Amino acid sequence: MTDDPTTPGPFPYTEAVYNFGAQAIPLANIGGVRGEVEGKIYLPRARDQRPVVIFLHGRHSSCYKSDPTAPTASGWPCPPGYTEIPSYAGYDGAG
Repeated sequence: MTDDPTTPGPFPYTEAVYNFGAQAIPLANIGGVRGEVEGKIYLPRARDQRPVVIFLHGRHSSCYKSDPTAPTASGWPCPPGYTEIPSYAGYDGAG
């Protein structure tokens, strides 16, 4: 029988969120839109070597407004009245 790959393993790790504040980088080939630099790392705490996996996601909306008729926004920082989408949190399960 094969182990369930979704079961957390026995090895400890440290989580950290990195956020470079209001800094943004120009995203390639989308008309000068800038994107945030924010993410999360899950770092093994073992003394010996362990593999590290990096997840990167593609372009998407970075801001939303609670009004369902309002369009999403892709610029950074978010326009007034919009809230940032912490897209990196979508990888918590895999991390």
